[in-house]
Amino acid sequence: MKDFPGPNSADAARQMLRGMQLWSDEELSIMLQAIFYQEACRQIQEPYEEILKDAVLLQKVFSPAEQYITQTEKGRLDQVLQELGMTNEFEIENVGMNTEAGTGIVQHRQERRRLKLAECAERLAKQEIIGSSEDERFREICRYWPDSNIYTVLKANWCAAFVYHCCMQVGIRLPIRYPNQTYRLAGVGAWLDWSRLPEMGFFHEDRQGGFEPERGDLVVYEKLLTDDSHDHIGIVLSCEGDHLIVAEGNVDNLNYSGIVHRSREYCILGYIRISDDYRFDFHGEYRPI
Repeated sequence: MKDFPGPNSADAARQMLRGMQLWSDEELSIMLQAIFYQEACRQIQEPYEEILKDAVLLQKVFSPAEQYITQTEKGRLDQVLQELGMTNEFEIENVGMNTEAGTGIVQHRQERRRLKLAECAERLAKQEIIGSSEDERFREICRYWPDSNIYTVLKANWCAAFVYHCCMQVGIRLPIRYPNQTYRLAGVGAWLDWSRLPEMGFFHEDRQGGFEPERGDLVVYEKLLTDDSHDHIGIVLSCEGDHLIVAEGNVDNLNYSGIVHRSREYCILGYIRISDDYRFDFHGEYRPI
């Protein structure tokens, strides 16, 4: 898992390790927790988690490819090298510094993330991606999900996966399954549950408190295409009065992407507005499902 390797690798490994039936539940939990926290250098966990964090950091440093580390990782690296007695013989030559959030440059980039999300969604939706394994663009959308039959699972059912892919493309990093939640973000219900978490508060009902949808918001539909609640999702491109223009994957469950015109008065449950400064920062205890 190159995309969000901690949380997403844990979710992918969970299926594989359990399927092998070689370990107890306690052993599985130890392994999956270590995988999940591998990038959490600001936090201190149990020994297995800390060992894997060090191993991942050293792998990044010794990789022949150009790598970037944060200030936090640099501090951890100095400590690891000292513990290994390598401080006098090792120089960081191919590891660049990547400034963490908090500088004016990063903040400026974050302030435009919702606009970039809309731009990405509009560009991809216009390509009329077909929900088939033969379409390379659809395979890109499916690559986050570890299921061996994912193309079949998502066929005519990939509106939420399209939104997830667009978010990842513009730097809104989210795990494929938010920690300790039942469902993955390949489904609309998972987006709704995530946005309503107390620490998020990203869900808004239309016109509640004067809320008006803007470019880059996510629109969640209610019984638009089926008799099921929250059955569709898209990315708002514009809102003019009672008229929405939306970029969607799996338009009308017809298995292709496109730009659609929707009535704001019809079958809309609400909107998800991801804060521009949102950054995944989970401080709870990860409990593998």
